[in-house]
Amino acid sequence: MKSGCVRAQAPFANAPRRFAGLMFLLAASPAPHVLAQTADPSIIGVTTVNVDPGAADKTVELLQVYRAAALRQAGNGEVLVLREINWPNRFVMYESWKGQANYDDNEGSPQTLGLREALRLLEGSIDRRNYHVISKAPPKPAAAGALYAVLHLDVFPPGLPAKLEAGREVS
Repeated sequence: MKSGCVRAQAPFANAPRRFAGLMFLLAASPAPHVLAQTADPSIIGVTTVNVDPGAADKTVELLQVYRAAALRQAGNGEVLVLREINWPNRFVMYESWKGQANYDDNEGSPQTLGLREALRLLEGSIDRRNYHVISKAPPKPAAAGALYAVLHLDVFPPGLPAKLEAGREVS
């Protein structure tokens, strides 16, 4: 489990100061292609970026360029870039896309491919997760200097730990 407090800092002072509260429901399903019923086709992308401390300033530049291009792209709802308070070479990017086609277009876009290549050259790591919206609270404006709590939690289906342990015993 990874967690940390992040604050929208000076390099992203012009970023939108709101965050829609999201609730993600994780459950084992007999049919993995079945999505929770919702009228909202939005896709949320959450990306964590870690770089060498010496590359943090360059990463700020790269994320600013990416954000500006992504905001101009059709179907973009928002791009919020955060920098961790006590770990200034770690960033979290929250993006919303109006549908799967818009999300897919962004995944293959020059700004996305360019960002990933530039981070690869900086030997940075990227952890990209995408979610279909299940429920969303109405957006509320955040106060200046707002703190955001970011929590990453992997949930395993029932019985998985026992199966993993059995696999370790066999190998």
